[in-house]
Amino acid sequence: MSTEITQQKCVPTSVELLDAAVWREIGSEEPQPRAAFVEALSALVGRWLLVRSDAPEMDLVTLMCRARGYIERGGAERRYARNGKKHKEQKPGK
Repeated sequence: MSTEITQQKCVPTSVELLDAAVWREIGSEEPQPRAAFVEALSALVGRWLLVRSDAPEMDLVTLMCRARGYIERGGAERRYARNGKKHKEQKPGK
């Protein structure tokens, strides 16, 4: 059981993975102004959309709208199935 707990703690979160990718994009471990992070994240998202999306411009607008909604909800997540439909809300503990 302790091995399972250790393995779970070693798995980076999605935020940690994104942070690592942004820092790699910046290419420096020195302190950076806020604008450097925005620029690096913009470049990452833009490249990802160009590679993965059939309609990168439209998907970018969708991404921005959903990110804004996430921020307005204070970080509360809405979970979606792979088919894009919202999962049923579950009560805590279920």
